[in-house]
Amino acid sequence: KYYYTRKEKFNTNDNYKRYEYELKSPDGLVIITKSMRKTCEEYGLDHRTMNKILKGQRNAHKGWVVKVINIF
Repeated sequence: KYYYTRKEKFNTNDNYKRYEYELKSPDGLVIITKSMRKTCEEYGLDHRTMNKILKGQRNAHKGWVVKVINIF
C-alpha cells in the first residue's frame, strides 16, 4: 500500500509564486504582495473577483484595484 500526505490547501513555497501584485484600497493604501489569495482573505476580499480585474473583466472590487508588478 502507498501512503501519502495530504497536500496543503495553499502552496506555502515562496519560490512557487510567480507574480508580484500591487493592490490599492479605496483609502489610498498600497499593498505589494506575492500571495494575492492570502492578502484578499486578510482584507475580506474575494480573490476570484480580483483575478477578474487582472483579466480586464471588471474595473474594481469594493473599491480595490489590483495590477501585476513583476513576473518572476
